[in-house]
Order: sequence, then structure tokens, then C-alpha cells
Amino acid sequence: MNNQTVTPFHRQQSRNPLKSDDAERLIRARVRDSKNVVVTEHAEERLEERGMTTLDLFLILETGYVLKQPVVNTKGDWEVIVEKRLRGRRDAGVVTIILTHEAKLIVKTVQWPMKYHYTGCGLDYIYLLNGFEHHDTAYGQGVSIGDIDALHDVIALDIIARPQKIRGQELRFLRTMLDLSQDGLAAFLGVDPATIADWEKERGQAIDAGADRALRFFYALKVEKHDLATKLIDLMNHIDDLKFEADYVADSQTNWTLAA
Repeated sequence: MNNQTVTPFHRQQSRNPLKSDDAERLIRARVRDSKNVVVTEHAEERLEERGMTTLDLFLILETGYVLKQPVVNTKGDWEVIVEKRLRGRRDAGVVTIILTHEAKLIVKTVQWPMKYHYTGCGLDYIYLLNGFEHHDTAYGQGVSIGDIDALHDVIALDIIARPQKIRGQELRFLRTMLDLSQDGLAAFLGVDPATIADWEKERGQAIDAGADRALRFFYALKVEKHDLATKLIDLMNHIDDLKFEADYVADSQTNWTLAA
């Protein structure tokens, strides 16, 4: 927090997008001199409510990262959201600041992360702390999620590694990740397809213990790209096409072969 001259940015510059990394550098430059930092009464109240101190606040500003694209407010100043996970706390601290044209940094409010309840995966308990962005479109408000396939992979690995029993909703999620139909998964687990449908319908009920263990093992093989898992998935995907009969043909020497 040493005294240092900070060059203000001109009003016309606010018309150009302020990139996140540029915003972080600008914030760090202003924070070096605490005289540049103005904490509103509202922000002070929020600090106290959340058990945070001014030291926590400056740590977030000095080492945190910009959560999403800075926006220009109605006064023509940049509004930026900065996040930093604080030592000894489960959640990160989130600070909304205003970068004024007078080289000031105004702390507007302080809060815990804005979690996004991600129900689109079919699970009712998934919350994202970051990695998502809200959008106002001509068709209404929406949300985009970065690298959603990687997110689904992480969720699936967490499901098979956790001690909690697999329930109907996890079963459906893992089946979808395996790209299997209900019939295909039923054939692998050795149950009737109607049983799979019933399990998935009872989202909060645990499935059969044997099916639970088999599904975890099967998914682990798939993650490791084991040849057996690949062959089984291909086989189960074509389970409806399988015939429980075989045609054989004999040549002139009565040599039998399976008909093509």
C-alpha cells in the first residue's frame, strides 16, 4: 500500500471494452496506495455481516481475479466483480468495485459467491461458484457455462467416488454419460428395462446395491478408456438389434459356417 501516482483513464476510453486481465492490473495499481480505495458504508456493513475485515478486502483486491467481463455503469465508470478464496473459509469473497475516471477504486459491496444452481444436468444439488456467465439476449435472460463437457466428467467422477449410494437421478446422469438406452443399461446390469425406468423415476431413492457397484465399476472402466468398456458400450447400444437365433450354412463339403 505504498504511495504511488496512478494515472486516471480518460472518459472516452470507457467506450472500448476493458479486458479482465487489464482490469486486474488496473485494480492492483490503484490498491498500492490505499488513498485510492474508497469503501462505501454499504460495503462496510456487508464486511461486518460476513465476518470479514479490511485486511480481507485488500487481499481480495490485491490478489483476486476478475470474475466476468467488466461493464460500464450509468455514470460511465467501470463496474468490476473481483473474487478470491480466503484462507480458512469454504467460500470465496466477492467484491463489486467501481473504477472511476478520477483514479479512485470504490468498493460498492461485498458478498459471498453468486452461485448458479445448475439443474440442466438432471441433478438437483449442483451449484457452480464460477465458470458461468449470465446474458441478456433478445430472447430473454440466459446462462453460458464454460467447457460443459469437462464439468459433466467431473460430476460423474465425483458420483462414482463418493460413499453415498447412487440414486435414481445419479443413475440417469451416468447412463446418459455412458450414452446408453434404458434397455442397454438394463442388459448390462441384468435387470428388466422397466426396473431402470422405475429407478430413474424415483429420483431420490437408492438403486439396488449390486447394480450400484456394477455401475461404478463400469463407468471407471469407461473413464480409463478400457477396451472392455468400449466393447460393452457398443454391444449394449445395439442390444435391441440382437437376435437370439443364428443362421448357419454348409458348403459342398458340409463345412458349416455362420451365415453372413
